Amino acid sequence: GRIVAFPNKVGLIQPEFVRRFRISTSSLHMGSSTGTSLSSIVTLSSPVEHCDSWISSPQLPLPFTNKERRSSVLVENMFLPRKSQSQDYVNTEVMAQQWYRGPMKRWDAEELLRGTPDGTFLVRFSSTQQKYVISISFNGDVKHTKVEHSPEGRYYLDESTMFASVVELINYYKENNLRESFETLNTTLRYSYTDKQSYIALHNFQASEPNFLTLAVGQKVYVISRTGEDRGWWKGRSGNRIGYFPLAYVAPAEEA
Repeated sequence: GRIVAFPNKVGLIQPEFVRRFRISTSSLHMGSSTGTSLSSIVTLSSPVEHCDSWISSPQLPLPFTNKERRSSVLVENMFLPRKSQSQDYVNTEVMAQQWYRGPMKRWDAEELLRGTPDGTFLVRFSSTQQKYVISISFNGDVKHTKVEHSPEGRYYLDESTMFASVVELINYYKENNLRESFETLNTTLRYSYTDKQSYIALHNFQASEPNFLTLAVGQKVYVISRTGEDRGWWKGRSGNRIGYFPLAYVAPAEEA
């Protein structure tokens, strides 16, 4: 509708907020100075007739009821910009993600991923590079790609596609082929690496070498390699630590 007193003001109205205005023929003229009659603006067949109450009386409008107030809010919301799906909340905390393994050496990542399906991946932190690295299983091998960080605080694999966080980068390449950035890497990030059967430590074990894993009774361990089993050792992961431990010191979690 439009306001008769202000013909240039046009917009949406709700019928329950207005009433039909009826005046006598003698009061149809808006003023002698303008020489414009109301009948020249509004006729009984006019679709804007319902909003003529704006000129009916100088009385203040009654306060909205709760129902009317809610309706008014709904009308206002029609004109508010909508959030796109990309604005939905995303937990950008890397430490909270299942695919993040913390500080990890290249060969430890390779040992975890070797033999897994194409597209199986994990994200680790390289202490030597001081960068996040994506390690991914592809075509019978394990590939590694650094996540670069721009001076403006953006993360990327290729400068043509940048992200506000590592999590958003990973989410993007779960849906989009890595071939966009690396011609020979024809896969998406399909599967987040998950550990196999878990074990519980039955005895304490104090590591005497850096490549050993200290255990405490009740501690959960994931076996990542059985190399050395003939000598009584397994290689496992507990938290962010990886190392060898005596296999006789643990039992499957469901049996412990």
